[in-house]
Formats: sequence, C-alpha cells, structure tokens
Amino acid sequence: MATGTPARPDGAQPPPSVGPPAVRTVEEAVRRGDARGAVLEVFPTVMREVEAAFGSPFPRSHTARQVLAQDLRTDAGGLVPLLFRLYEIYEPVRFGPPEAVPPGDVVATVRRIYESTVLARRGAPAVPTYSVRVPAPLPATRPLPEATGGNRW
Repeated sequence: MATGTPARPDGAQPPPSVGPPAVRTVEEAVRRGDARGAVLEVFPTVMREVEAAFGSPFPRSHTARQVLAQDLRTDAGGLVPLLFRLYEIYEPVRFGPPEAVPPGDVVATVRRIYESTVLARRGAPAVPTYSVRVPAPLPATRPLPEATGGNRW
C-alpha cells in the first residue's frame, strides 16, 4: 500500500497546495496516502497537457513509451527528461503489482514539469490583446479628370 506524507507532530494538516490542477491533485492524493492513484491519474493528464501545449495530438496507435521516444517535438527542451522520469514512475505502477510508490518522487517530478518547462507558461497570465476599430470602408472613388495644366498641388 502506498504511504503518504508523514503526520505533523502538532496534528495539523499542511496547507492546501497552490499551482496547476495536476500538481494540486498529486499533492492531495499523496497526502491522503494514495500515491499510486496519483500516479495513475497524473501521467495521462500531463500527456494531454503536453499535446495541448504543442497543438498537435499524439498518434493514438502509439504507446506512451513510443510517444516519449518518437513523437515529442524537438523544441520541448527540458520537458523530455522529466516526462521520461514520470513514465519511469508510472510504468511499474500501471503494469506491475500494487507496491509502494515513492510519493516524494511523484510530487517533485510533477512540480518540476509545471514549474520549469513549457507547461509553466501555459498557466501564466495571457498577454493582453487589444482590438482595433476598423473604420467603415470609404466609398468608391471616381477617377479624377485629367489635369488641364499646371501642378494641382
């Protein structure tokens, strides 16, 4: 069975997490003692958010390992090793016996994904956009009569 964070000596619960929903979900699940459930939920969530961040879906016929090895964009930078680390945690939990999951690893990896990669910018406030009022089109013009000498201007 997975273990959660150790109880505080004063019995108080740690304050709720702030940050992206995936980070909050993982921290809350680990706090409840369900690190395994957190891993099973967060990996697909992170992968969907990576798809959304880059605007291109992964091939549905590929396994998660194939997506990590073949389908990530080259400009993903530091995201790739963190996704591989998260998959290293996810794979034995998903396909193996229900053994203890290192909860600190799960939380730290997910936090790093959302703090130091392209996913961190997704949660940043959007750059304000401004609308410009476009005036109504001018009426069609008639050709000017030929100048009759001299400079009109």
